[in-house]
Amino acid sequence: MPHLLMGVLLAVEHDLIGFAWLALLINAAGLARRWLSGRAIARVTDRMTGAVLLAFGGTIGWNALTGHARAL
Repeated sequence: MPHLLMGVLLAVEHDLIGFAWLALLINAAGLARRWLSGRAIARVTDRMTGAVLLAFGGTIGWNALTGHARAL
């Protein structure tokens, strides 16, 4: 088979697998919608987000105080 045809077939296969994966993710998110929109899950995700932000800010502050801060 010519190389161009093989490349096109590989690209088409890649696209089909990607579309199937996205369809699976979208359907799974739709099924989990009720559970994910509950108050308990919202509280947990808010607390986890807050903890991560505090840890990130603490790390930045500690590095600034100890002189380990790096310029980007």
